[in-house]
Amino acid sequence: MRGTYGVCDPTPNEPPCGYAFAHWADTAGQFWVNVSDGLWKYNVQANTWSHVHPSGIMSNIQAPLGVYDSLNTPGYVLNGAYTWTTSDDVLWLYGGIGGCTLFWKYSIALDQWAWMGTYTLPNYGIKGVPDSTNSPGCMGESNAAWVDDAGDLWMFGSGDPGNSMWKYEMASGWWTWMSGSNNFDAGSYGMIGVPSINDYPSSRWTNFYWKDDSGDFWVGLGFNGGYIATDIWRFDPVTLEWTWMSGSPNAASCTPSGVACDTTQANHPGGRFENRTMWRISDKLIITYAGKTCTGYYNDLWAYLPLQSIWVKLDDYSISGHYGTLGVPSSLDYPRYRIGAAGFKDRSNNLWVYSGWTFGSMGNDLWRYELDWHCIPYSASGINDEFAEPVVSLYPNPVFSSATLELDGNYSAAVLRIFNAIGEQVWWQPISARSTTISLEELRRDLFLPLDQPCPDLGERKVGARVMALAVLA
Repeated sequence: MRGTYGVCDPTPNEPPCGYAFAHWADTAGQFWVNVSDGLWKYNVQANTWSHVHPSGIMSNIQAPLGVYDSLNTPGYVLNGAYTWTTSDDVLWLYGGIGGCTLFWKYSIALDQWAWMGTYTLPNYGIKGVPDSTNSPGCMGESNAAWVDDAGDLWMFGSGDPGNSMWKYEMASGWWTWMSGSNNFDAGSYGMIGVPSINDYPSSRWTNFYWKDDSGDFWVGLGFNGGYIATDIWRFDPVTLEWTWMSGSPNAASCTPSGVACDTTQANHPGGRFENRTMWRISDKLIITYAGKTCTGYYNDLWAYLPLQSIWVKLDDYSISGHYGTLGVPSSLDYPRYRIGAAGFKDRSNNLWVYSGWTFGSMGNDLWRYELDWHCIPYSASGINDEFAEPVVSLYPNPVFSSATLELDGNYSAAVLRIFNAIGEQVWWQPISARSTTISLEELRRDLFLPLDQPCPDLGERKVGARVMALAVLA
């Protein structure tokens, strides 16, 4: 979409490249990155970058604790920093190399930073007890960070590396050690799938995390300095119980296993680290791209299905990438492999990748990926619960040569997929307008199934737009 591949080629209208830099999405769905010359915003609709808040590489504190000031700046922090976006459109930042003990917030409305604390040495205090002297210490190489339903901030891991869970209470401005260990240990693995307040993950640096619709936090994969992890955990911030959900305890499965679209339990991406480009599509579907295993770097795309605790490989690309025409979608194009990139998701569930480290260099290229659903089981297809209801109508029906497809409600995009009577996909087309006329003349005369009906002999429902009637082509 933007930038130059394999070259750090900033212009007045584009940010420089970066590795493991701080990034956010605001409440309006715009993307933000903090790189070597300050804070930039990407407007998805306009396909433009704006250099919102220029600054230097070094941090600069020019105001008292908690006070916004135009001269304040965190500088350029890299190698992982914890970031949060709160409902008042404030971007929060903790740690990262270059400022691993510093805590900041940025007001989008004011265009100013406020210094929120310096936590030079860790001080755990008493588990579960807030105190003004509690301190997480130096944090980096991770971004396992969540905002809970009350608006407080949480983070897991980091340290050397660590496996403690910390909470920052907005009302008091104090940190609390909530769970996990203060000794960077091997964790406590109980029974898989069984919540326990005594269980917790092993120490690690990781960027594979999300929050589900019930308010629980998920975290997994990552690197602990000795091995690259495969396990995934769920944490309940109310009961403080951890649940070991999948993967192996304290052991690496180095090499990815499986072929595209295989949904067997043997499928897995291997122990994975530096896969900062990951996205939550829904509680049913998590996507992660690229990263490093103990056997090397991979340029692949994986889906994790939390409800089934299984992995599905969506695609496997050459590490050298394929660059076609800038701004023109193509099934033949894909980025070069990379680590330490920024991943974003827009309001249409397109996935975005910016910059990162590749082949010993960095580029400032920006990519958009339109999710291909054909490998993903129907059980993971819901982007939101409302997609369970009919949102698409097709007429006339029967169809003789062309038909009109209309999206119902506030949906901006869909994919029409048509399957024959034995469940084979015979036609598909992306739909981006509320009303679209489609030609089906190339299909032979046959009976075709609607997309929300069970496919005979397959025992599952197919992914796509919800067309709630049979289409008989004559």
